[in-house]
Amino acid sequence: MKRMPVVQGRGFFVSGGTLPLNSASYIERSADRTLYDSLLAGRFCYVLSPRQMGKSSLSIHTIARLEAVGVRTAFLDLTSLGGKNVTVDQWYAGLAMELARELDLIDETLAYFREHAVASPIQRFFGLIREVFLGEENVPLIIFIDEIDTTRSLPFDADEFFAGIRECFNRRVNEPKLNRLTFCLLGVAVPSDLIRNPATTPFNIGERIILDDFTPLEFQSYANELGPLGSEIVARVHYWTGGHPYLSQGLCRSIAATQDVQGAESVDEIVARELFNFKARSSNINLADVANIALHYGDTSQDPLKFRADLLSAYSRVLAGRHVPDDESNRVAVLLKLSGIVRSDGRRLRMRNRVYEHVFDRKWIAENMPEQELRRQKQSYRRGVIWTAVASGAILAGLMGMAGFMYRSHLSVIAAKRELDYQLYVADISRLRLYFESGDTARIGSETALTMASSGDIGLTATTTRRRSTRLTTALQESGRKEAYPKTVRRSASSTPLR
Repeated sequence: MKRMPVVQGRGFFVSGGTLPLNSASYIERSADRTLYDSLLAGRFCYVLSPRQMGKSSLSIHTIARLEAVGVRTAFLDLTSLGGKNVTVDQWYAGLAMELARELDLIDETLAYFREHAVASPIQRFFGLIREVFLGEENVPLIIFIDEIDTTRSLPFDADEFFAGIRECFNRRVNEPKLNRLTFCLLGVAVPSDLIRNPATTPFNIGERIILDDFTPLEFQSYANELGPLGSEIVARVHYWTGGHPYLSQGLCRSIAATQDVQGAESVDEIVARELFNFKARSSNINLADVANIALHYGDTSQDPLKFRADLLSAYSRVLAGRHVPDDESNRVAVLLKLSGIVRSDGRRLRMRNRVYEHVFDRKWIAENMPEQELRRQKQSYRRGVIWTAVASGAILAGLMGMAGFMYRSHLSVIAAKRELDYQLYVADISRLRLYFESGDTARIGSETALTMASSGDIGLTATTTRRRSTRLTTALQESGRKEAYPKTVRRSASSTPLR
């Protein structure tokens, strides 16, 4: 096959980070339209999805569209405020100052803080939003708060922060000006993590925006940047990545920098070189993040090792193609989706893409399964094998015992029947004697026939019986001596078979 150079897209593709507004490689998805329409209508929204799915890029492009129609916006990245080393006062003050810079209201913010120095940090912050940031102008204000999952690492409880956002929504009825205020939350989290205290009302407001992978049709927009074989190359990239934004951009960038591209075959080689080598799980940002969230997001649970074991066990079933329901009430299922390693088809969990299926295989599961869980599973397997063997043996023994009992019962029935027939036979012979003594030879003939018929059931053949009966009758008739009969009858009536 003729080798085709692919060089057009070297500066087109961006691997990692937020895509600039002027980036030609930004692909608009259905989430772009849904988020824009919802925020413009004043609905609180949250985009909670795995990392490297394009959340920040989505927010930046949505902000540009909103500002184009006269909506005021502010973007706040919580990672800029610090984590474990900040106090409650410092954190809320940082929130206020970052928003003040975005809205060009620094002086007004400092003045408000001096006037309300005795108020609690959360009271000052949300009071500042209502009284200063919203202002008196009838202009909507939409605040984007990104990386909300960083609140999990704060040294204080951040539940009240999200409770305050919810209160802004609930107070719209009593404070009409709050209808101009809307929040959009973005991060790697689930709604139940925003307010974790069970004594506090859960974060149950807003519209969830689903950020899906690129569809094959959306992804085809990259084909023109990958040379004459662009359509074939794009299709093969999508085959591996399933349209995952970060993985897809990264592979396309590598392909664009490769001089010897031969279509699908070359794509497979690049995938193997960059994503399937032994260092990829730690060197590739996306693969490292997926593994980190899957293995450590549950570290705050009461029993982290058990939770990890449960999660990996559930993932192993998904990897094997078994049915694992998409249950939002099941934290294991929720965090599997949040890590990005699986996706939902609406009813059950499925593998996200072929790259993850290859990288996070059964060997990876075994390497990261807690040792005690591995031992438990092995012991459970052994117990299952032993139990199956014992149960099978018991069933087999029972069947054999039953068969033996039935056979012995059958023999007993046959023996009893033969004994009864023998007794009847002896009785018949005794009657013959009586008939002979009375000289009733006609009765002797008829009874002899009956005796012959019954003899077969006690083991005597018809020929033997006929021979004996004939011999008996002839001998008695010729001799005319009755005393010969009792001797013969005594032989035939005895327990010893006649010969």
